[in-house]
Amino acid sequence: MAKRLILGGHSFFSSLSAEPDMTPAEHVELVTTCLDRGITTFDTTYAGERLALGAALEACGRREEATILCWNFLDRLDENWTPSGDRPRLITPAALEQWREELRTERLDWVCIHELDEATGAEHQAQQDLCASWLEA
Repeated sequence: MAKRLILGGHSFFSSLSAEPDMTPAEHVELVTTCLDRGITTFDTTYAGERLALGAALEACGRREEATILCWNFLDRLDENWTPSGDRPRLITPAALEQWREELRTERLDWVCIHELDEATGAEHQAQQDLCASWLEA
């Protein structure tokens, strides 16, 4: 069985990980090194991670080699790259478009949906249906 590694988006920001602060050039270096070594899946939770990964993939011109995983945490990070909240949100067509724009890509490869305590069964089903139709398209 092949083992698969995923680079977590928290790696881009010291406020979200044990890693030191990185520059945009270091983001490109990190993404390039991962791709060169067979780590092709990238996890993104917050907008800042999507923005950093999207810029890095665009700069190195290697989006087609990457698989991107998005979560339904939509909050932007504050000036210290700290999440303003850590609660997942309902996924909407606008949210999916926001992710695509932040990642500078025409497609999203994987979408992970956290269950929302306050959401109804119909809202959960609508999220799942929306993501399924978006990914199919």
